[in-house]
Amino acid sequence: MRKRVGGSTFRSVAVCWLLGVSWLLCGHAAGGDTSAQEILDATGVRGGLIVHVGCGDGQLTSALGAGEGFLVHGLDADAGNVEKARATIRAAGRYGKVSVEQFTGERLPYAENMENLVVSEDIGKVSMDEVTRVLVPDGVAYVRKGGAWTKTVKPRPKEIDEWTHWLHDAGNNATARDTRVGPPKRMQWVAEPLWSRGHEVPSSVGGVVTAHGRIFYALDEGQTGIYALPAKWTLVARDAFNGVLLWKRPLPHWGPAISFGGFGNGFRPRRLVTDGDRVYLPMGQEAILTALDAATGKTLKELGQVRGTTEILCDGGLVVAVTSPQAAEGPAGKGGAPAGREAVVAEAESLDVLWKAPLSGIAPQTTALSGGRVFLKAGNDIVALDAGTGKEAWRTPWKEAPAGGAGRASGAALMVHGGTVYVQGGGRLTALAAETGKARWERTDAPSSKGELFAAAGLLWRTRGSNVVGHDPATGEVRKTIDASDVFSPGHHLRCYRNKATERYVITNNRGAEFVSLTSDEHVGNDWVRGNCGHGVMPANGLLYAPPCQCFCYPGEMLTGFKALGPGPVPAPSADPVNDASRLERGPAYEDIRNPQSAIADEGDWPMYRRNAARRCNGAACPEPVEGHSDASAAAVLRGVRGIRHP
Repeated sequence: MRKRVGGSTFRSVAVCWLLGVSWLLCGHAAGGDTSAQEILDATGVRGGLIVHVGCGDGQLTSALGAGEGFLVHGLDADAGNVEKARATIRAAGRYGKVSVEQFTGERLPYAENMENLVVSEDIGKVSMDEVTRVLVPDGVAYVRKGGAWTKTVKPRPKEIDEWTHWLHDAGNNATARDTRVGPPKRMQWVAEPLWSRGHEVPSSVGGVVTAHGRIFYALDEGQTGIYALPAKWTLVARDAFNGVLLWKRPLPHWGPAISFGGFGNGFRPRRLVTDGDRVYLPMGQEAILTALDAATGKTLKELGQVRGTTEILCDGGLVVAVTSPQAAEGPAGKGGAPAGREAVVAEAESLDVLWKAPLSGIAPQTTALSGGRVFLKAGNDIVALDAGTGKEAWRTPWKEAPAGGAGRASGAALMVHGGTVYVQGGGRLTALAAETGKARWERTDAPSSKGELFAAAGLLWRTRGSNVVGHDPATGEVRKTIDASDVFSPGHHLRCYRNKATERYVITNNRGAEFVSLTSDEHVGNDWVRGNCGHGVMPANGLLYAPPCQCFCYPGEMLTGFKALGPGPVPAPSADPVNDASRLERGPAYEDIRNPQSAIADEGDWPMYRRNAARRCNGAACPEPVEGHSDASAAAVLRGVRGIRHP
């Protein structure tokens, strides 16, 4: 079944997001004898969005925003308290990152999964269910009851997953164990820059990973569109659910020198990895393996003897770094893997080196770490090394077959999943036992677009043009073939980045982000969202993350910026519909309005852009709203308050 999401959806998404941002940036405050630092220490919240319900005079609200990495929003039902709190915040010089707003006293003005911390000395009529609704997974409510503070942590749903490596995990299975990610229908958050620098230079986002509610990415903040100016690489950390900036670190020498007319070999997304507590990446001109504190960005450890780091894997308390002396001197040249490569394995926390081994002829991006072993393709062999000692466990000959039985091979892919090593190259697909290296089965008629493999929904999947083919992981037999041509736009092509998958979808990149369902016939083409060159999109945390891309396709409706997109309508906070009486509030000038009902004497008149103050047509003679009509847009605005819904 073909489903397309076009311009009207984009406008609705944009309206919904703008309303959310207007709420997000407003503020409020409250007082109390507990200090802001005591609250942060007690809750363990180290950055993100804080909401202070019942802010009073704003003293505590202002103090909560004193540290870096916080955005604070205060709420109070009393208009007088709002004015006092705003004065307090302005006097402290914190207006902007701390703000206040009057609210109804019952319903919190946020989408779900937005707040890292909700603080209140008197929560009033706000229910704990409502507080839990707006908290991010692992978010904290700190509420004072009966003179004592109570800490409540929102559990992380089992249905969402993290994405710690370029291909999801250290086994190279680019599949999120996430059943919430779906075709995007709402904006969770968006951040600058709106565009990548351009096609003439390497992609502006060189790796994205996420864990423990934070997202990390390498970003070129150089001038967009002016390619002669130098790159300005930065490591950026944001909250994964609300996009609040947590910290930044400069990344000198991260990318290659600008090469006009192409990307060169400088794009290496496998250099950025996280285990949730730490972020691992090469730092400085010599690409020294470095561990940063994920919460603050401060350097924890440097492994000076590991220079020229080109790939990193982390699993089971170990870090594997693939190094090359050439990488310490500049981008690798063309024509195969650099000489002098070696693997270095260290303990993840201390970065104490356990062993080193030369990697002669290693195929790029085939290294994997799983079950206490390091797997890689070296020359015409698949090799398994003991991760603790570096001793060779087994070596199995394997030579890539030409694609389709003839022509040039496409490059090997290696994935480890469920105790099996799957190797794909050209038309050859082989399953090896991870323990012994013995072949379990093999096919020579299984070419795959870009050599991609996904283990999801109980099958082993490969992409082939507009088809997605599912194999029995135990026998290699084809169990399912999905034809997704109805959402593959003619005249377009697969992009220069890897497809990704979840337990329910393979997310292809023919024109935008096509969601090919693995469990039904409901495939959805999303032409208005596209990943960036080289890296692509990332499904995790129940969201689809799409960095700014280089393309200027569909400028009227293509989403720009670094985006986090939700899969469906925002759940209503209660079963009761929201009516105008509860949504709207009469302001101080209401009684001075000459015609509050906006009566129109002559039904043929149309004195306002949307006809009257209610922004709708009156009477049975009014035509039905149609797509693109101003009244249909007004209806979309009202729907956006409660979440966007699609047929």
